[in-house]
Amino acid sequence: MSPAGIVKLVLTGGIALTVFAIGLRSRPRDTLLLVRHPMLGLRAMTSMFVLTPIFVIAVTMAVALGRPDRAALIALAVSPMPPILPRREATVGGEGDYAVGLQVMASVVSIIVAPIIVWLAGRLFGVAAYFDTLAMLKVLAITIGAPLAAGIAIARFWPRAAKLSKRLGTLALVLLAVGAAFALYAEGPKVAARIGNGLLWVTAAIVLFGLLVGHILGGPDPGNRGALALATSARHPGLAIALAAGAFPADKDAIVATVLLFLLTNVMLTLPYMLWRRHVMRAASGT
Repeated sequence: MSPAGIVKLVLTGGIALTVFAIGLRSRPRDTLLLVRHPMLGLRAMTSMFVLTPIFVIAVTMAVALGRPDRAALIALAVSPMPPILPRREATVGGEGDYAVGLQVMASVVSIIVAPIIVWLAGRLFGVAAYFDTLAMLKVLAITIGAPLAAGIAIARFWPRAAKLSKRLGTLALVLLAVGAAFALYAEGPKVAARIGNGLLWVTAAIVLFGLLVGHILGGPDPGNRGALALATSARHPGLAIALAAGAFPADKDAIVATVLLFLLTNVMLTLPYMLWRRHVMRAASGT
């Protein structure tokens, strides 16, 4: 197996293990929380799949970006939250049921919204955009659907399995850290090459817009507010690459580099927000 294949396997395993660990401490009804509370779901989906795609398309039209950059950013805008995000949401007070419900609803809505936005973007930019539904479903099944369902099912019949969640989550973080380090080492020069032409500022604007809109539409609950802000600003990188590279296979290397740049920008800009929300939550609880 090639080094790139090993890195992909490690990252995929780390993501799947993270979601599995979340499933071990979740309940089946958690997955339908936003269906049982439709206003929560409506605000969340508006933040993630209406306002954010509109903003991303507007920004990429206003700034002279290359085709790979536009394709990657639009694909990110129509992708659901990354599977590892519920762990980050927990640090800002996001309850497990809200995080899991948001993950499930966003994955379903993304399948419906993505082809519409991709088609619209193709018309606006005057290019043909091919949408590979099977590739999208495959990524969602491997990284979210199967491990989450397996974790919930095992916890249903073996209640003590929830105690393994923390250890498995730690192992998953180690795998993700190792895989990410190798990925950045291998793709570092390509990522650096994408920084020019305003791309760095565009990615920063998208992340900050996602934080602002998610924070506003998150509702009165401070934990949900922080969770939706993180979910709106961060999207599933594997799915975005699959969508964009499926439409423009010749630009795959540049698309991967743009997605990695977005991830780095996201980590740098969301960290201050997370620290602020943790401070707010602690002040509210008096600890």
